[in-house]
Amino acid sequence: MRGGCAVRAHIIGIGGVGMSAIAHYLLDMGYEVSGSDLSPSRHTTGLEGRGVDIRYSHQKMNVPNQAMVIYSAAVSTENPELMEASLRGLRLLSRKECIAMLAKDRKCLVVTGSHGKTSTSSLLAFVLKEVGVGCDYLLGGVSPSLGVHGSYQNSEWLVLEGDESDGTFLHTNPYGAIITSGDYDHPNYWKSPADLEEGYHQFAQLCRDKKLLLSFGDDPVLKRAVHGGRRYGFLQDNDVCVGKLPSMKLQQLGRHHLLNAAAVYSLCEEVGVDGDRVRLAIEAFGGVERRSEWLGKRCGVDLYDDYAHHPTEVDLTVRSFISHFPNRRVVVAFQPHRVSRLESLLDGFAKALNHQCELIITDLYAAGEEGEEERVLKSFIQALESERGDCVQYVPRGEIDKYMGNFLKSNDVFLTCGAGDITHVGRGLWGDEG
Repeated sequence: MRGGCAVRAHIIGIGGVGMSAIAHYLLDMGYEVSGSDLSPSRHTTGLEGRGVDIRYSHQKMNVPNQAMVIYSAAVSTENPELMEASLRGLRLLSRKECIAMLAKDRKCLVVTGSHGKTSTSSLLAFVLKEVGVGCDYLLGGVSPSLGVHGSYQNSEWLVLEGDESDGTFLHTNPYGAIITSGDYDHPNYWKSPADLEEGYHQFAQLCRDKKLLLSFGDDPVLKRAVHGGRRYGFLQDNDVCVGKLPSMKLQQLGRHHLLNAAAVYSLCEEVGVDGDRVRLAIEAFGGVERRSEWLGKRCGVDLYDDYAHHPTEVDLTVRSFISHFPNRRVVVAFQPHRVSRLESLLDGFAKALNHQCELIITDLYAAGEEGEEERVLKSFIQALESERGDCVQYVPRGEIDKYMGNFLKSNDVFLTCGAGDITHVGRGLWGDEG
């Protein structure tokens, strides 16, 4: 599986952030890559610029001969390309299986956890490259500091974002790891908090070098689940205490980014990098798209976008904006993501959004869980109004772009929040989306 291969790979669902990262990685390895998706995206545009043949439909004729076929979790078993590949006897790999294949026999530094995976893994990859150690990487988001989110350079280290949402992290062959959070999420896969806690326990046991295992020590779930390694956090009894590390001037909003920096700083020192060089690299990191991302200033309004879609993430993000802009009106537009998540964590979301800010709620982004959106959204708004003690402004998704254009005023700070298509709202205000 190492460079120079004259092997074909066809990726179904290539436009997604995770699958496009795999495509970049395989291209660097020497694979001939093709793919398909339902519509173009910025990820497909970048891949087409590298010569990838992408078809914007799912048809059996898209599948090349003698190709390894990789498919995303969103691809149905009735997908015509998947069925055709199976009929031809081609090698089929789910995204989970593909990552396991790429991680085999590698020294993987895996970042997993309910929150902060993309920010922390991107920071780790950037620092290792910046200080000259180098690394290959497969990430779940795009950082302008790195350029692409998948890269193979035949380095000693492979930095992986280990997705816990479908158990992928248990197939990443961790040599070292950072576990950022044990909060319960993805009830569609993990049937109970205890199931997910056991998953983190199993993952930590897989880590081959416990000196390179770091877990968030302020989290009671991880304190129970993770045996061995070192703990980091704000509390004084952690092995790595944020307050005892060298002061770092981060470019990102929010104290949770200090935790990411602490974990990366400690791991890189253990790998053998001088602490001052690590600190300078951390301070040079420009962040990750959709993580408190500043989109620009238009009509006197500062526009931000964040991927936060779990109560803990939402609370930390909104709180950090209110703290950072104490003398300005902060306007938050929140789009819930997945019926199962909103229903199982409904009270947590209501508490997470109980802040002194202007709040607009829009339609739930079902992400394949269609059918109960209206009922669950109604329950959520009722819980939110009970928590906040006043009425909550609901605006349908199809009307929110126009509504925000009229509602926002000069000197406002506008934050879109959620993992769905709410990201397009701020980007499209008062001009072409960019």
